[in-house]
Amino acid sequence: MLHDGHRERLRQRYRREGLDAFELHNVLELVLFYVIPRRDTNEIAHRLVEKYHSLAAILEAPEEELCQVEGIGKTAACFLHMIPSLCRLYMTDLKRPENNCITSTEQACDFLAARLSGYDHEVVVALLLNAKGRIQYCDIITNGALNSADMDLRKLVSLCLTYKCGRVIVAHNHPSGIAMPSKEDLTTTQVIAEALHNCDAQLIDHVIVADGDYFSLADSGFMGDMQ
Repeated sequence: MLHDGHRERLRQRYRREGLDAFELHNVLELVLFYVIPRRDTNEIAHRLVEKYHSLAAILEAPEEELCQVEGIGKTAACFLHMIPSLCRLYMTDLKRPENNCITSTEQACDFLAARLSGYDHEVVVALLLNAKGRIQYCDIITNGALNSADMDLRKLVSLCLTYKCGRVIVAHNHPSGIAMPSKEDLTTTQVIAEALHNCDAQLIDHVIVADGDYFSLADSGFMGDMQ
């Protein structure tokens, strides 16, 4: 098949050196081997770099926009768009605590920072724990900025009742900011705590994640003020 020799040489180079030794266009060229079997992916990779300039920008681009790059079809666009989600699943599993139990604020923050990595918009995650700290549920409950108007409190209360969990940690990300709570974050935390209290559950922390850093409202002392 056309390009087989070149492709095998690039694979062998990857096995010897790893991706750290590759330029961005070589990384993309190698990745695209697996979804574009019969074309010169080097040229396509150069087009992607020329248009987007960085790996993050390429992987975060909408699929419809990626399809406008010559040589990128729907299958390749879907594959590229899927990579951040795959990485997030990997990192979340990597940071999942032993025995699936949260025993410290640091463990919770590390786990939630991995779960919230890679999003280009704000999302809210609920982490539900049983009395022994075992994770019963962890998933997105709101897409969009955290505020009391948009927060689906009924869903959160329903999840607590379904999983019979009395301890809740809420986390959200600041994609283009810093890991510090805004006034709206603090107000909404109070609203969430009151809603959970009414169903015999307790909000034990609110974690804010941004740019590889995180902020725990419990560690800051703010959660104690609400008790």
